[in-house]
Amino acid sequence: MEPRTSHPQARTGLLHRFLLALLMVALGPIAAAAQPFVYVASAGSNSLSVVDAATMAVLGDPVPLGVEPTAVTVAARFKLVLVTGRAQKGQFGRLDLIRIGDHKVDRSVAVGFGPVAVAVDPHRPLAYVLNHENRTVAVFHFGRHGIIHIFCEPCNGDSDGIRRFPDLMAMTPDGARLYLAGTDQVVSHHAFASELNFITFNFTGSPHTALAHSVPLAGVSANGIAVTPDSRFVVITTSDASGGFVSVIDRAIKRRGRRLHPVAQGLGSAFLPHDLAVGANGTIGTFGLVTADRAIVRLSESGTTAAVEPTTGLFPVNFIPDKVAITPSGTLAYITDRTQPLVARFDILKGGAPGAVRVLRLDGTKPEALAVTPDGRFVFVVHGDSTGLKGIVSRIDVGTNQVNSVEVQGRPVALAISTIPACDALTGNCGCPSGLQACGGKCLSRLNLESDPANCGQCGRVCPAGDICTAARCVCPQGREMCNGRCINIAADAANCGGCGKVCPAGDVCTSSRCVCPAGKDICNGRCVSLDADRRNCGRCGIACPTNDVCSSGRCICPTENDVCNGVCVNPDTDTANCGKCGLACKPQETCDSGECVCPEDHHVCSGQCVNLDTSPANCGQCGHNCIPGDTCVSGQCVCPEGRTVCSSRCVNTDTDAGHCGRCGNSCATGETCVNGRCG
Repeated sequence: MEPRTSHPQARTGLLHRFLLALLMVALGPIAAAAQPFVYVASAGSNSLSVVDAATMAVLGDPVPLGVEPTAVTVAARFKLVLVTGRAQKGQFGRLDLIRIGDHKVDRSVAVGFGPVAVAVDPHRPLAYVLNHENRTVAVFHFGRHGIIHIFCEPCNGDSDGIRRFPDLMAMTPDGARLYLAGTDQVVSHHAFASELNFITFNFTGSPHTALAHSVPLAGVSANGIAVTPDSRFVVITTSDASGGFVSVIDRAIKRRGRRLHPVAQGLGSAFLPHDLAVGANGTIGTFGLVTADRAIVRLSESGTTAAVEPTTGLFPVNFIPDKVAITPSGTLAYITDRTQPLVARFDILKGGAPGAVRVLRLDGTKPEALAVTPDGRFVFVVHGDSTGLKGIVSRIDVGTNQVNSVEVQGRPVALAISTIPACDALTGNCGCPSGLQACGGKCLSRLNLESDPANCGQCGRVCPAGDICTAARCVCPQGREMCNGRCINIAADAANCGGCGKVCPAGDVCTSSRCVCPAGKDICNGRCVSLDADRRNCGRCGIACPTNDVCSSGRCICPTENDVCNGVCVNPDTDTANCGKCGLACKPQETCDSGECVCPEDHHVCSGQCVNLDTSPANCGQCGHNCIPGDTCVSGQCVCPEGRTVCSSRCVNTDTDAGHCGRCGNSCATGETCVNGRCG
């Protein structure tokens, strides 16, 4: 037997691959390591369009589906996009599996009548398709490339012939349960909830072993369903003619006979729910948001109502909240309008406070669906164009609110976003190459984490605006200083010009760390002013315009809304000497309101005169009530001023009154005067 030798070309290929691996690590973040795509399913064209999320370019031709799409999701672990489609009446619907990469249809599988939703198991190689018309859930196995089981709602042991039609589906994050919600359209005409238990399901036995009993819910129609991140609470919104409801299933409650125990609360007749989303942040913890006709309802972690924000004053007139999506940070929600091409950015922490909402207008028709990228940077919205012939994909930048749009074929009905790392060219494995860590759609090395401001020191740690990442720490770059926790350019910041806290005078700008007047302005009495518009320095320093005049192009003029009366610029809406027109003077105590003389609200008309009943001695407290001589009227009461005394129905000063010198009735002799209460 000849000794085994290695081929020189093979050794060279291995060396090249090793050097390429080192180069990939040294170059830092691999731009192609994560290619985020937006998948848009459109009716009419019955196709799936693929949009590059970074460049907003439509990639290639749309993928033909052959059936009208109803839902789309991404199976990240299997690098597949899953699209459900509704076929013609009497034909099975389909599940199309499309490969991420070349975006070709991998296979199509018949799943049941009227598929409306699809979900991917987070732990097992399974996908679940909800079929509305024949009330089933089809289970697809990625390894066996086909349907391995169908859960049948009418087959359920406690169905009693009730025709429950499921519309909504949600899976718990731990993958243990699948929850359905819909309407019993024949017997009770109530909404219902069902639970599929996958822990006891072995995919070979009877379907009854995996399905818990269904229970009725308050209301008739199911509008939304969501599960909290800890998989404990299932929240379902429903409605009927009397209003909206929120039903909560607490999975921690021990159940007898596997029965569900939903707890319902009414939202009131004014609040008909449209959609539901669940999120979490560090301030309020886990929460839910319900969009309704006239309000945004925030739910607590357990599903109880925590806050109700009426749409009045929060959104523009005629804005009807519809679909909702929450950013991964749990601080922002994006809410679409039910009838208009509008999307509202809702600050969850501000609630109904001013500035909580910013509304963005899109081109085309009302939004049909929206989704947030996993890193929280972008929100994607799909809607139709104004002609109704094409679709539009709009990308909203969460940081800047900038909107970019691109056209796609057909009428968009659903979308999904993938951030699937590309395959490693060296090993063939899909994911980050060995030695690198996936962070926000990028593959980073340890050196990258020491310098990436979006992942400084650890994945997801973002440096404040203006900071750079050096040695895994967020620091100010050269030429900037830390002022009040912010990295400031002291050479150009008017609030910190040349140093922290050095504020430039009003109107000045900071240039090269010095406060200076901007171009077109001059210094007058130490202030930077515009000689063209400053009323106190009109045309040149020290020239002040008369009252009511304005400074325009360096000249004092009477504005068009005022009048010139006797050479003076007056406002005829408020000037009491020229009320409504020149020379028309108001009576004493009257004011000029919108060009008419009126008695102020705190005054009254007495004998044709406008008087203040609180201070008028002739009308003290009421018209015609005269105070005695010497009295004053204080708060509608006649009183003697301090140091005076009432004598013979008069208010006198006994220190100086000769008829009441020192005391009432003590008259001084003829020729005498009263000084300090003594005659002399």
